[in-house]
Amino acid sequence: MIYDFGGGMTCVQCRELVDFVPLSFAVQIGAWPADAEMTPASDIPVTDRIKNVYWAQEDTWPTTCVFCDPWGWVIREFPPGASFFRS
Repeated sequence: MIYDFGGGMTCVQCRELVDFVPLSFAVQIGAWPADAEMTPASDIPVTDRIKNVYWAQEDTWPTTCVFCDPWGWVIREFPPGASFFRS
């Protein structure tokens, strides 16, 4: 039996089930504020890849998670001095 988990996928390397949010959808629902900067996940330490990670390759489906292969994943970051109330 196959279940549709919505935005979920299984990483082909570690076999973990990973939920992903396409960057375009994050912008639509307001999860990507206008003053957020887009940083490739590969530029971020592995320990910081747990929050605010979005799939930026709109024309493909991710096959690996951000921990096994960060290519295609982006992280939102706020510039220095941005409000600390934002997550």
